[in-house]
Amino acid sequence: MITDLRKRPMAPALEAQASAFGHPVLALGFRPFFLLAGLFATLVMPVWLLVFTGHLTLPTQVWRNAWHAHEMLFGFAGAVLAGFLFTAARNWTSLPTPSGAPLAALAALWVAGRVAILFSGTIPAPVVALIDLAFVPATALAIAIPIVRAKSWRNLGFVPLLLLLFVANLLFHFGPPAWSSRALRVAVDVIVLVIVVMGGRVIPSFTASGLGIEVKRSRFLDWASLIVTAVATLLEVVPVAPSVGGAALVAAGVLNGLRMVGWRSLATWKSPILWVLHLGYAWVAVGLCLSGIAAFVPGWMPNAPTHALAVGAIGMLILGMTARVSLGHTGRMLVVARPVAVAFGLLLLAAVVRSLGPLVLPSAYVPELVVSGVLWTAAFGIFTLVYAPILTSRRADGKPG
Repeated sequence: MITDLRKRPMAPALEAQASAFGHPVLALGFRPFFLLAGLFATLVMPVWLLVFTGHLTLPTQVWRNAWHAHEMLFGFAGAVLAGFLFTAARNWTSLPTPSGAPLAALAALWVAGRVAILFSGTIPAPVVALIDLAFVPATALAIAIPIVRAKSWRNLGFVPLLLLLFVANLLFHFGPPAWSSRALRVAVDVIVLVIVVMGGRVIPSFTASGLGIEVKRSRFLDWASLIVTAVATLLEVVPVAPSVGGAALVAAGVLNGLRMVGWRSLATWKSPILWVLHLGYAWVAVGLCLSGIAAFVPGWMPNAPTHALAVGAIGMLILGMTARVSLGHTGRMLVVARPVAVAFGLLLLAAVVRSLGPLVLPSAYVPELVVSGVLWTAAFGIFTLVYAPILTSRRADGKPG
């Protein structure tokens, strides 16, 4: 699959459409969804901290921990996936993806899902599920149409990944109560799979072009890391011995770590827009290994491995990729402002405190959670303040999009 977001020449019809987009925020998929994701990530974490510490009660029927996990995965990460894929599919195919009114409708559907989940204590459960479940299939259809029309078959694999995410959400809403936590873990694994596909393509490419150096990739490790990570995801839902699933997770972590050996990660230390991607991908390896080890150590802090993936891998790669894509697709230099580099560092600290802190000092679990949440909020708050003007204004080079 090709996941490079570099600009391809557009067909004349697409250029003509681009000039009629209307407001810049509806010109291309990354604009509204990256902005919504940044705002959501900034606002929802303080709310969650107030809920967790008993200072706030939400009008949701969903258990507080499940609400937090669901909204970070299907809300926050779901918005970023949509924005990225709408933008990428347009480049892959040179065909239009949602813009203008259709893009606004999809953004409104995403918002409606967040509202429905929040007020699920007063809205009938089937209505909540219908609203919340609609967004991912709509996103899959929106990218499938141009991919199929352009016969860009190598990129069609993102559609089944989105449908797997939809199935996880379906199980969350309609599966047995005992399946809720497993459905959320499957959602984490599916998003990690997207990262394994996407990150293995763009991170070495961005590093080579950004630093002008040679970067080596192993085709064997590329495929092995993807296949074993997919198998580990499958074993999350197949009834097997915990040791089997744990061994698969450790193997997936090791392979993803080995995959990075030729990526020249140490050479990126002077370039925040690159090192954030390398560190984010390194958290994939760490999180998968921790998840596998947890299967062999009963009673080990259960949330630490998941948050290594959720905050370290998913969070850092989302922050890094949204920062880069937003600059590149608005005609700006691929150099982040200093506050954004600080935000990258804050999010790294959040990942360390949230995932590794409870393993080192389990007695300080609540303070660690609060500190991590504050660091997360600061990181995405900085991103939103810096990038809101970029995402809502026309391209700096005057081109459409």
